[in-house]
Amino acid sequence: MATKRAKPLYEMIDPRTGPVTRSVRPSAGNVAPPPPRVEAPPEEGWLSPGRAVRVPVGYALVAGAVCVALIVGAFVLGYIVRTKEFERERLAEVENGTATRSGIADPIAGADLNQGLLGAKPEPIRTNPAPKLIEPKPTANAPARVPTAATPVVSGMVSGMTLVEGEVANPLEPGLNYFVVASILGKDDAVAAAKFLAENGVATVVMPSRFSSGSWMVTTRQGFAGGEHNGPEASALKAKIEQVGRVYQQDHRGPTNFRGAYAWKYQ
Repeated sequence: MATKRAKPLYEMIDPRTGPVTRSVRPSAGNVAPPPPRVEAPPEEGWLSPGRAVRVPVGYALVAGAVCVALIVGAFVLGYIVRTKEFERERLAEVENGTATRSGIADPIAGADLNQGLLGAKPEPIRTNPAPKLIEPKPTANAPARVPTAATPVVSGMVSGMTLVEGEVANPLEPGLNYFVVASILGKDDAVAAAKFLAENGVATVVMPSRFSSGSWMVTTRQGFAGGEHNGPEASALKAKIEQVGRVYQQDHRGPTNFRGAYAWKYQ
């Protein structure tokens, strides 16, 4: 029986073929199992459903306080800005001679032009014929006759009354303060009211209204400079106007009782 010839040693160390090595395979019991594969959980976005955001209670309280402070600050700032705008508008009206009964201080006299008249209502416009005037009987409530300085009689008007119409010049002096007895009346009602005041000791002037186109206004003939419209003489004149007005409205059915009289600077 023939035997397999072993390779010669020179063939085994031949550089062209390299040394022969025997592979050593591990046995089946020595092979380690592969590590388990763990998949990372999918990342969730900000808008993913079911995501909860936790905010500390202290941060929420601070954020709420800041919001409330911003709202209050915006309200206060808006109120201050609007108040300043309103004061500028009213000051411009006073300087232009168009001030109304809103209690704005005279920029020259530095005093309230119509103190205590914030709730006064505008005089209604009446176009009915003026009521027939009857000389009031002297009673405890009726105003007493006070002699006044003579005033030129114009167009059949009584002494102490001036109707500014046509070529009749306005007797009021620019820069002085006069009491506006009524500012929005028809011509007949204005003439009747001025005549009744003049007959009872209050010299008056009737002229086209500065506050309503087509209406007429009644003012006192006596004026006051600077802060004198708040002095005792002006207060006495205003009290007399209101006293005459009560009689005029109650006994003669006048459209107004002159209670809303207020100081006005003529310019």
